[in-house]
Amino acid sequence: MENYHLSSRSEVTGVPILNFRENPALFESGGTQPGETAYSRSSEHNSAGRPSPADFKKKIWIGPPKLTRFERARVVGARALQIAMGAPILIEPPKGVWNPIDIALRELESGVLPITIRRTLPDGVTYQDIPLRWLL
Repeated sequence: MENYHLSSRSEVTGVPILNFRENPALFESGGTQPGETAYSRSSEHNSAGRPSPADFKKKIWIGPPKLTRFERARVVGARALQIAMGAPILIEPPKGVWNPIDIALRELESGVLPITIRRTLPDGVTYQDIPLRWLL
């Protein structure tokens, strides 16, 4: 595996680049430093202790702050294929719903999919990985 250096992304977004090769403890802790929670990096939090949606929109610097119709179709299609191939369903499907596409749509709407969208700039080099929950 190659080790990419993306300092320009860190400078633009203000989000630290986590290097799991230099510090394996970051991998085990999910990318947090000792004594830090996953949500303690953001300055503004809502009442539940999580970052507000406005914080996520500030971090998205490539493309619109919402999921595009093309990304939505790609996510639903990929997830429906996974379900059709026997992947576990992440929600409790309603009675009578067994179509993989309908189940994938309901999973997307409920926000339980652990999927990341990669948006690239036209230069083909610069990209941003955006968690799906930021775009919903």
